[in-house]
Amino acid sequence: LDIGANTSERLAFCSAALDEGLQLIISAYSSWPNYDGPIDALSLPAQHATRLMREFNEIATLAGAHGPLTPIARVTAHSGYDGWSESESRDFFGSVLEETAAFGDAIPPVAHETHRGRVLCCPFITAR
Repeated sequence: LDIGANTSERLAFCSAALDEGLQLIISAYSSWPNYDGPIDALSLPAQHATRLMREFNEIATLAGAHGPLTPIARVTAHSGYDGWSESESRDFFGSVLEETAAFGDAIPPVAHETHRGRVLCCPFITAR
């Protein structure tokens, strides 16, 4: 999450955004947060899924703290790693989509970004 170093700072940020009438699109990362430093090419799909779910849990906490007035409108997920096989990628997304559905309305809609270094970077693989 890129709006504070801890839950307290993130809650304060969300409250300030709400006070100003702003809506937020929050980024969540399965690895390599904010694309800072070298890419972590050794993490397994299950490790990526676990980290992403931790980020989604944090977002649910932030959104829940403000109830229906939450300033968090959307979540952009930076998901997976483009070096995985198609099978690993399908397994990763199968797990992530199933676990994300369990949040219901606790988090806003999630978009999985098409980005270099991520599973959905290649349109041909993504289409399959």
